[in-house]
Amino acid sequence: MDAVFVALVLFAAVGLVMAASWSATRLCVLEVEQGAVSVKSGGVAPGILSDIADVVQRPKVRRATLRISRRGGQAELRVTGDVSEAQKQQLRNVVGRVPLAKLRNARAKKA
Repeated sequence: MDAVFVALVLFAAVGLVMAASWSATRLCVLEVEQGAVSVKSGGVAPGILSDIADVVQRPKVRRATLRISRRGGQAELRVTGDVSEAQKQQLRNVVGRVPLAKLRNARAKKA
C-alpha cells in the first residue's frame, strides 16, 4: 500500500512539473469560430491578432485552435481544425515575422 501511495505521489508530481513547463512555454491559445478569432489564454500583439483574423477570413475558417508557444528561442504555431494548408502557411508566416519578445510581452485579449 505504501509503495502504491509513493508511486501515485511521484506520478502527480511529475504531471504537475510537466504541466507547469508546458504552460511556461505557451504564449497564447486562440480559438476561431466562423472566421472570428478570440484569445482563450495568454496574449498576442494586436497587430498580429489582426493579421491572423485576416487570414482566417479568406476563406472563412469554420472552427480551429491556434497555439503559439516558445520553442528554441522562436515562436512555434500549432494549428488544429478546418484550416487549409495554404492558410496554415500564411499563419506561420504571420507568427514567424514577429520577434519572440514582442509576442511574449503582448497581452491583447480581443480581436
